[in-house]
Amino acid sequence: MKKVFPLLKIVTILFLLVSCSNKSDNEELPSQERVEFSNNEQNFRIIPLYEEVLNYTKEMKGAKSPDNKQVYIDSVIKPFQDIVSEEEIHMSNGYFSYFSPTNQIEKLEENTIKLLKNQELINSLIKESLLKSSQELGGTDKTIFIMPISPEDVFPIQNMEGVSGVALDENAVLINIDPSFSEEELKYVVAHEYHHTIRRENNELRKTLIDSFITEGGADVFARSIYPDKTPPWIQEPLTEESKAIILEGLKENLNTVDSATYTDFRMGNRVKEIPIWSTYRMGYLIVESYVDNHPDASLKEWTQLEAEAILKGSDYAFTE
Repeated sequence: MKKVFPLLKIVTILFLLVSCSNKSDNEELPSQERVEFSNNEQNFRIIPLYEEVLNYTKEMKGAKSPDNKQVYIDSVIKPFQDIVSEEEIHMSNGYFSYFSPTNQIEKLEENTIKLLKNQELINSLIKESLLKSSQELGGTDKTIFIMPISPEDVFPIQNMEGVSGVALDENAVLINIDPSFSEEELKYVVAHEYHHTIRRENNELRKTLIDSFITEGGADVFARSIYPDKTPPWIQEPLTEESKAIILEGLKENLNTVDSATYTDFRMGNRVKEIPIWSTYRMGYLIVESYVDNHPDASLKEWTQLEAEAILKGSDYAFTE
C-alpha cells in the first residue's frame, strides 16, 4: 500500500494540471464591443478587430498544414473589407501593407486576449481623444479600427510605447496596439491621426517630401495642443543645429520628390547621410510650430488647411535664395 499512495498523488496532480489547462483554453472571453457616439452632428465609430484576429490564430492552431497568408486573408482581411463595405467607408487599397500574418501565433493570441479583456479602458481612451479633437477641428464622420500589433513588429512596441496608427483615408484610422501600451500615448496617437484625416478633407492627398514633413509636424503640433504634457518618443530628443542644417539641405534638394527611398531616409534615418531618425517628424514639428508662432491670428482650422509650401514659407525655416 505504501507504493500506491505516491502513484495516486502523481495521478491527482496530473489531473489537476490538465483541468487547469483546459479551463484556460476554454475560458469564456467577452465579446468585442463596437462603440458609436456623436458630437455636434459628427458621428464616430470604434470598431475592434480582436475576434477576427482570434479566428485567425484559432485556424492556424487547428490546421495541420495551414497556408498562413491565406488563413490571414480569410480570417482578418476579408472580414475587414466586409465591414468597410457595409459601413460605406471609402478608402484606397493602401491599407494592405498594415495587415500581415505572423509566425508567432501563440503570442499574438495571448496579446489579443489581453486587449479584448481591456477593451473598455481602450475604447474610453480613444473616445476621449476623439471628442477633444472633434471639439477643436470638427470634420466628417470618423471610424477608428483597432487591432493588436504583430509580435514581430517590435519597433513600435519598443520605441513608440506600444501604439502606432495610420490614417487610412479622410474618414478612417487604424490603431495598432500592444498590451504594454501607454494610456497617454494612445490618446496622443488618436489625436495625431485625427489631424491627418482633417488635413485630407481639405487638401488633395500628395506624397511629396515637403508634404510628409508638414503633415507629420502639423499632426504633432495639434496633438500637443490637446495633450500639452505629452511628448511622443519621435520628437523627444532635440535636433542639434548641425542636424537641422543637414535635414533642411536634404529637404531643399528633394522638396517635391515622391521617391519612397528618400522618404524612408528622413523617416527612419540614414547614418551614411547623417540624417537622424524621425527627421520628418522632428523637423516638421519645428517648421509648423514656427509658422504658428509667426501667425498667432491663424486658427487651428486655418493653418491645417494650408498647403505645405505655404507653411514652410511662413516659418523661420524658409529657404533663402
